[in-house]
Amino acid sequence: MPDRPRAVFLTGDVGSGKTTALERVVRTLGLVVSGFRTPAVRKDGRVRGVRLVSLGDGGREHPWVATIESGRLLPYPDVFETQGVQILQKSLKDRSARCLVMDELGFLETEAVCFRAMVHRCIDDGPLVLGVLKRGDAPLPSSVAARPDVAVVEIEKTRRDEGTSSLLVLVSSILDVDYRA
Repeated sequence: MPDRPRAVFLTGDVGSGKTTALERVVRTLGLVVSGFRTPAVRKDGRVRGVRLVSLGDGGREHPWVATIESGRLLPYPDVFETQGVQILQKSLKDRSARCLVMDELGFLETEAVCFRAMVHRCIDDGPLVLGVLKRGDAPLPSSVAARPDVAVVEIEKTRRDEGTSSLLVLVSSILDVDYRA
């Protein structure tokens, strides 16, 4: 792990508590954030797709980044290329935000070349990035995890409280925020 990472990304199995851990760190440390989330949209108890939601502006919902049709997930990379890039550009300019959240990066962005480049620019030039990396071998999560200035923290479902506590200590030390476990 780098001495002072420019980004901290969580990874783990589906349902391990990655997003919950990230949200707890933001809430516990009282961090002002910008960036985005990509929550699943459910209807009648079933996942219907994924939306892009910007942070730092009241949680504005943007278009779907993927829908499920006939049991298949259909990504819409143009949403990342337009609204996703705009959200990240705005986040780079937001001097009130201590952290830039990227929840989550996975395979949906594979065809979104400009968005992928902007993610790396944010790590290079923005505030501390806190994010979630989907497991797998998709280009964006792989290239982010391979960076020497990125810390990747595994969250395990059976040990999520320990993982969250470690994450709180790590992020508070990077940002020089007072935190006592």
